[in-house]
Amino acid sequence: MQKTIQHIYDLLPCELKNAPVFKDLLNSNRILYDFGNTLNIQGRVVHSFGAVESQELRILYLAVFLADQFLPTKKRDEWLKKISNRSRHQDYLFEMRPLLELKAGSTAEHEVLKDQNDEEGKNIDWKIQNGGLTVLLEMKNRIKPMINHLEDIMRVDQDYYDGIPASQIKPATPPSNVKSLFRYRDEKVEDKFIDRKNKKCLQGVWINTLISEDQKKLKDYFDEQIDSQKIQFVILSGWEDQARILTRERSQKFVLSDLFGLTETSIKNSSRH
Repeated sequence: MQKTIQHIYDLLPCELKNAPVFKDLLNSNRILYDFGNTLNIQGRVVHSFGAVESQELRILYLAVFLADQFLPTKKRDEWLKKISNRSRHQDYLFEMRPLLELKAGSTAEHEVLKDQNDEEGKNIDWKIQNGGLTVLLEMKNRIKPMINHLEDIMRVDQDYYDGIPASQIKPATPPSNVKSLFRYRDEKVEDKFIDRKNKKCLQGVWINTLISEDQKKLKDYFDEQIDSQKIQFVILSGWEDQARILTRERSQKFVLSDLFGLTETSIKNSSRH
């Protein structure tokens, strides 16, 4: 094991090797590292844990280990360069999440063209195959809902500071902008996929939201707003094995749970890695 840890450390970009490491005394003595940009919300710097700034060292080593195990050397090295990007560091780490408990006998190909005849050259994060099943999967690490929630909390704080009576201050509530999980600016996540009618090929997206989401609004949006010919499932989970899985057919939940080693639950995905 010690040799494996040393091997993973040797693979890390220099920027990450030099990142400060410390113990989180308030939360089970987790080992964290600082590698990310602080949030600037309404002109105020906000230090965060588990979102963009302080991360759990275990997840970094786990992601690098998975990349080393599954990716060809060239693609692994390309990915290692990407994780030195402070702004998107956690996005790239999260790309390795499907490999964590991937069913034995599966093959996984990273960044594949959505279609060989696709002139635009858009890539899908993963093509995973097991037996006669093919899964095309996009990975999304969404922090916008958390930022919106922090903005709401800071609004309450400012109102109190300005002397507004507590009875007149609207309390902060968890945001519920489900659409933002599936869109970034003008791009919809289903735009990455082509129409598929082959039931042995499932297409979907795995999202880490970092915050609670309204379960009914999620399901309604999935059922009514997402193109069912392009996306057949949505997995909501972080690095834990508990997941909320939305599918077009009930049997697909069992297939995906078995493939990725997930436990289906109605509880929101954890914001803690």
